[in-house]
Amino acid sequence: MTIGTPDNSYEDEMHHALGIPMVADLSQKREPLKITITPHMGEEDEGKQQLPGEGYSYPPSQYEGNINSPKTSIPNLPEKIPDSWKEIGPEGIKTNSLEKPKEVHIVRHGETQANDTNTVRGQDPIPLNENGRAEAEKAADDLKSKGVDTIVASDLKRSRETAEIIGKKLGITPTYDRRLRTWDVGDHTGQPCSTSNPILKDYAQNKQDEPVPGGESFNDFQERSFAGIRDAVLNNKDKNLAIVTHNRVEATLKGWEKTGQNNPNIDYNEVVKEETEPGTVRTVQFQPNATLLQPGNTFDERFPKEPG
Repeated sequence: MTIGTPDNSYEDEMHHALGIPMVADLSQKREPLKITITPHMGEEDEGKQQLPGEGYSYPPSQYEGNINSPKTSIPNLPEKIPDSWKEIGPEGIKTNSLEKPKEVHIVRHGETQANDTNTVRGQDPIPLNENGRAEAEKAADDLKSKGVDTIVASDLKRSRETAEIIGKKLGITPTYDRRLRTWDVGDHTGQPCSTSNPILKDYAQNKQDEPVPGGESFNDFQERSFAGIRDAVLNNKDKNLAIVTHNRVEATLKGWEKTGQNNPNIDYNEVVKEETEPGTVRTVQFQPNATLLQPGNTFDERFPKEPG
């Protein structure tokens, strides 16, 4: 051994044992050897399932498709990452499902000029009337007392105006989602309620897959609006959320609630009931197992209806 030259034989042996290439030229800078030590589970913990708690994230790795791999060393978990978990990013896996029940405030927009004429509003850009603006102010006071800090709204004019009035009073800038629009009833838009409502009631109760002339089918409307509600809820899990939308959206939500949140059925009698009062606030408690909140492309594809 040459005096003054460090003995690297031990480090070389460690490199060899760990499969790390050795550096031929000793003049090159060596990176310090990094060894990661994973603490063992205690004897009393043997066989226990270690599940990720709230805020827990797995580190991204080559094993990210399989969370039962040696890299994670967490036993008894599903073979694959559940679909309800978001993609793995710099901070690890982020869950996108409710861990506990969540209250959400459903707001119907204020009264409009079409309420005065008793015509079908549909997706026409109808503004609030004076009474509707007063109703939005009253809803704002209610939501302020509930501590609301986030607003997601339909982008139709009457809903947007309602959300803006509420947001101004609460110091919140609303966000808008066109999926929260009411049912597109096509040729019935602007027609007298007395003649069109019985026809639309028949479509909602008996012809859910058939598009209304010039518009959309009831099932298309339901799946669209439920997807908007789902994303508003899951994207604001840690917020006190208000959703500003329309009577038909709220009525369809009530129809789903009537059958129980753990199944996808709709009570169509609830859907076609008389309208709720404009500007009302109703609080819904979504459960973690609520079918409406499950991931997928469409509601019916994820939860096929029972035959017959």
